[in-house]
Amino acid sequence: MATKFDDSNLKVYRGDREPYKFTVTENGAPKDLSGHTITAQAREDFDSATTLFDITITDSVDGNDHVNGIVVLIISSAITTLLPEKSRYDIQAVLGTEKFTIAKGQLLLTKDVTRP
Repeated sequence: MATKFDDSNLKVYRGDREPYKFTVTENGAPKDLSGHTITAQAREDFDSATTLFDITITDSVDGNDHVNGIVVLIISSAITTLLPEKSRYDIQAVLGTEKFTIAKGQLLLTKDVTRP
């Protein structure tokens, strides 16, 4: 079984590009996530029909190294500009019938002060 993260609340600063790195392990060693489809979604609440973002996390991009269990979620500045002060997110990996949650929790937005 892969590492199950406790709620990982992510702090987001409005208008900034925000990277978050997770290392998935299994029995103490990095879990090979090669071939998995890894997706992150956020919603205002668990039952919200509309997503605030739906991001496919691609191997070998932005520091992602799926063979070594490394998953990096990048939330773009265009997205952080539109987020509410509190929302929910999770990151899931799927391979065939295997599906597991890598991380989950709240997105906690801090409003920026400096604006053009």
